[in-house]
Amino acid sequence: MRIGLIISVLFLMTCTEQEATKSKDDVNVSLINNPVTLDDTDSTQMPKIQFEEDFYTFGELVQGEVVEHRFKFKNTGTAPLLISEARASCGCTVPKWPKEPIMPGQEKSIRIKFDSKGKQGSFRKTITIHANTHPSMNIITITGNIIIN
Repeated sequence: MRIGLIISVLFLMTCTEQEATKSKDDVNVSLINNPVTLDDTDSTQMPKIQFEEDFYTFGELVQGEVVEHRFKFKNTGTAPLLISEARASCGCTVPKWPKEPIMPGQEKSIRIKFDSKGKQGSFRKTITIHANTHPSMNIITITGNIIIN
């Protein structure tokens, strides 16, 4: 009985040591994409995305209309900004974002294209931007009302 207990304790100690010696390569990819979550890096030394507006309304649209809006933003941080993804809440909304690094002080935009085909009534769509910022996700929103002509 004691031998089993001793083996269990040794096994647990070995597992704990292995966990403690994991390299940063073993850390979850989302943590690596946002270094603040890894090692308490000062967030003032990071890129920061600042939108001129994070909400836009198209107003009234006629069903079938395809409309676009550009959300302008600036990197107000101190490091290059990298947008890894922009994901819309619906397939009728397609975002297009800069793939190259955006330097501190530089301004760019994210283009949102909305297709109202087959839709009617009021709508609200969100676009989630994933970037190397803190926090790593930012949300922009479009709204409107679709009428049948």
